Amino acid sequence: MNKKYADLHTHTSYSDGALTPEALIQLAAKNGLQTLAITDHDTIAGVAEARELGKRYAMDIIPGIELGTHFDGREYHILGYLFDVEHAPLLAYLDSLKIKRVNRAKAIIRQLRARGMELSLAAIEKHANKGVIGRPHIAMAMIDGGLVNSYQEAFDRWIASGKPAFVAKTDDPPQKLMAAIHDAGGVAVLAHPGDYFDFDALHDLILKGLDGIEVVHPSHANGVMEHLREFALKNDLVATGGSDFHTPYRHAHVLGRYVVSIDVIEQLKQRQRLRAGVLS
Repeated sequence: MNKKYADLHTHTSYSDGALTPEALIQLAAKNGLQTLAITDHDTIAGVAEARELGKRYAMDIIPGIELGTHFDGREYHILGYLFDVEHAPLLAYLDSLKIKRVNRAKAIIRQLRARGMELSLAAIEKHANKGVIGRPHIAMAMIDGGLVNSYQEAFDRWIASGKPAFVAKTDDPPQKLMAAIHDAGGVAVLAHPGDYFDFDALHDLILKGLDGIEVVHPSHANGVMEHLREFALKNDLVATGGSDFHTPYRHAHVLGRYVVSIDVIEQLKQRQRLRAGVLS
């Protein structure tokens, strides 16, 4: 593989990924990639570190983020790219999301305690390290505390949607997420839309400011990718893609496999310039 390709969807230990930015970049380089977007959930804390490391490993790092929202009764994920990582309003907004995640973790702890399972916030924060708290960190803390035997058991029995200790996130509407990205000079892309293929919802999101859709993704069969690519073309959306990489223990092979041409990055930049012209 050469520099003509990029993976525009990866996660590090700053959110719910298993690898530090350096370990992720090392694995990406080993798997033949030279361009990578860091798209951690609700945080850009790992972007600056990844950019510095990228110079050492000859890896081009694209600033990114993944934000969650509910719309028409479904959960959607919005990927942001190419924004100003020092944009004060965006940083303040992300700080508010971090607080929401802590409050959610506390609510899950209360649900577990009500069922005789003792778990502390400190035990969860140990796994989150410097990043935002997510349910994977809660699952790992439950294993440490002997509350469950496995990561999967933590979700299947307790913290997955519909389970006894599940607490839903309090999400902002999609237009607020996209506005936060746009105001920071970035572009907004719908992640893995094949998971919730709904043309009416997609058209509504386009009206709310969507710039692109993720076409290439491990959850998309070839037919779905072609369907999404046609939809992107017809609706003037940038067709992006990536591995949605989280951990080498389950899918190290996806790095270098689910990629897009670096021409897509130029298309995102063109969209960014167009939006800047519209907003100026």
